[in-house]
Amino acid sequence: MKKGDHFEHLTVQAKPYMVPGVNYKVKVRCVCGTVKDVWASDLSRGKIVSCGCVAKRLLGNRRRTHGMSHTKLYKRWQDMFTRCYNCKFKQFDDYGGRGIRVAKVWWTFMPFYRWAIANGYVEGKVTIDRINNDGDYKPSNCRWTTRSCSNKNRRTNGRVGKKKVNGKFVKT
Repeated sequence: MKKGDHFEHLTVQAKPYMVPGVNYKVKVRCVCGTVKDVWASDLSRGKIVSCGCVAKRLLGNRRRTHGMSHTKLYKRWQDMFTRCYNCKFKQFDDYGGRGIRVAKVWWTFMPFYRWAIANGYVEGKVTIDRINNDGDYKPSNCRWTTRSCSNKNRRTNGRVGKKKVNGKFVKT
C-alpha cells in the first residue's frame, strides 16, 4: 500500500504508520473530500469503501418517506395526535380526555397532506378547526380557518351549538 493507491472511493494520501501495539493506520482522502485515518487492514480487505458518506447517502434515501418532517404542516399533524393521545399534554382533557380521536385515514402524514392542500391550507395563515367540537379529527369534520374564526368555534365561547332567537342564544 502506497501513496496514490485507490480503494473504492478512497485514495491513500501517505504510507501506513504503526499504531504502537495495535496495527497500521493509513491516511486516506474520500471522493467527497474528507480526509481521515483508517485501519490499513480494513482498507485492504474492502471493509471500508468510503469515509461514511456513501452509507449516509444510501440510508438517507431509504429512510426518507416524504421529506416534510420539518414543515409547519407536519407539526400541525403531530399536534393533533398530541392533543388526542398524549395524556401528559396540558390540554389533554379538552381533547383526548373527551374522547376526541384522529381518524385512521390520517394516521399517516401523506393523506393528511393531500387533504390539507386540497382544502385551503396556507402556511402561517390558517389553523385546523373541527366543525363539530365534539367530533373527531377527520376530513369531513375539519377545515382550515383563521385563528379568530377558530376562536369563535370553541366550547368556552358559549355560542357553540346555539342559535340566536329574539336576540338571545338558545341551544339547538
